[in-house]
Amino acid sequence: MAMNKKEQQEYDYARSFRSLRFSDYPDKPDMPVGTGLSVGFDINVSRVLNSGSLSSGLSGVYTAWSKGTVHGTGDGSEQSQRHSSRGGIPLYSSRLRALGALRRKLEDQYARVLMEIDDAIAKEACKEAESDE
Repeated sequence: MAMNKKEQQEYDYARSFRSLRFSDYPDKPDMPVGTGLSVGFDINVSRVLNSGSLSSGLSGVYTAWSKGTVHGTGDGSEQSQRHSSRGGIPLYSSRLRALGALRRKLEDQYARVLMEIDDAIAKEACKEAESDE
């Protein structure tokens, strides 16, 4: 049975609580920089933070290639290698592994933001407690 719009919103809201947890996905790339061509996946945390969503068309995980002294996006074909950046980079061997690493890095970022908010709340609570005395 399909859910109506209100039921879907309630379901998504309840599901969001499950997302508030720390995961144990590996966060380091598992393909070191080599001398030959490596094709795998890379992540861009800023892209997700700026867009606010993975579904906004700018995914934080993308196919990338690396070799010795250069790297770039794409499948490592000659055409994709025409547009490269300096320095080889380690890559993730699978999209699954890259998504897990992206989640871990976002957990760290948002945990710091929430900590700052908690600190500000505690500071204001102390001010209010002192003014009530």
